[in-house]
Amino acid sequence: MVDHEQELPGTTSEAGRVPDVLHAFTPYGPANASTRARVLRWLDYVAIPAEVHHYTQLPSAPPRALAGAYRDVLTAERCLRRLSTGPLDLVLIHREASLLSRGSTESRLIDAAGMSALDIDDALHLSGSRPGLRRHLLPTAAKTRRLAASVDRVIAGNDYLADWASTIQRDVRVIPTCVDSRDHSLKTNYAVSGPPIIGWIGSAATEIHLASILPALDELHRRTDCKLEVISGPGEDCPFGVPYARRIVWTPAGAHRLANWDVGLMPLPDEPYERGKCAYKFLQYLATGLPAVVSPVGANADIAHRAGALTATSADDWVLALMGLLTMADQDREQMGRQGRAVAADFGYERWAPTWIAAVAGSPRRPS
Repeated sequence: MVDHEQELPGTTSEAGRVPDVLHAFTPYGPANASTRARVLRWLDYVAIPAEVHHYTQLPSAPPRALAGAYRDVLTAERCLRRLSTGPLDLVLIHREASLLSRGSTESRLIDAAGMSALDIDDALHLSGSRPGLRRHLLPTAAKTRRLAASVDRVIAGNDYLADWASTIQRDVRVIPTCVDSRDHSLKTNYAVSGPPIIGWIGSAATEIHLASILPALDELHRRTDCKLEVISGPGEDCPFGVPYARRIVWTPAGAHRLANWDVGLMPLPDEPYERGKCAYKFLQYLATGLPAVVSPVGANADIAHRAGALTATSADDWVLALMGLLTMADQDREQMGRQGRAVAADFGYERWAPTWIAAVAGSPRRPS
């Protein structure tokens, strides 16, 4: 639980007036990138009175990991049951509050709230088509639709998610996943000296996307002797069994390592679920000033256009784009880095703070 002691904008400082408290519910702990970027970083930044309730401290929760944390799960369920008796001033549910609920737990929290919001940064309404035992037993898609219709408003990470939410919720606010340049070391050396370092940052669950371009990376390694660094969760020291790849287990300071890379990677398949991604990896690269090659899928496409970044779809595209970046003049790579930082500034917390505060604390629109 994280407590913050500053008044919300719009509350009164009259004697005896207690500012409204925001109760933020997340399925995962601070090691999860979505939890950090969509909830915790906001509360650190705007410092509003809040209590954060993590269902687990895990970065993700496959069934085996969830079973291993059963004591924490029982504690979380008891806490949610207690809180749902209310009253609660403000409720923010990031994705879902309980990993074992079909939506009834969240519905009780919503009913207990003076104002409620659901924050989504993935196409959870399409997750029924994705594999996984928990999704089969506890359908996330149906649950997400139920919650989106029940809350006072939905906060969507991009237009793709907002377009869907608008079909069942009249109050939808688009707030992108933000980055803060202070969390990243700025790249200052754009000379490619020695074997180039190609990098990817993400989670174990999304490493499959990186694996999809291994043929292109193998060819790049053959031509340049490049090294691949993968910042992710624990796993094989050499991801995918590739001898030129090295795993670096993520830590809070891990993003600073991006400045040592020559190119950042963000491959994605052009599928309905992935079109809901909020380009967080890409934005981290841009905030660092790191040139990148990305798949033009979802939010990536618009951001890449604005940043002048290279995009790729086929294996040949990836090889050509990566070779093009590595062989261009140093000053051209540096110019690309400067342009990327300017775009990343548009996704800064300061830029979006008034919108976020209004979304989590503003009065809901009521049907006329």
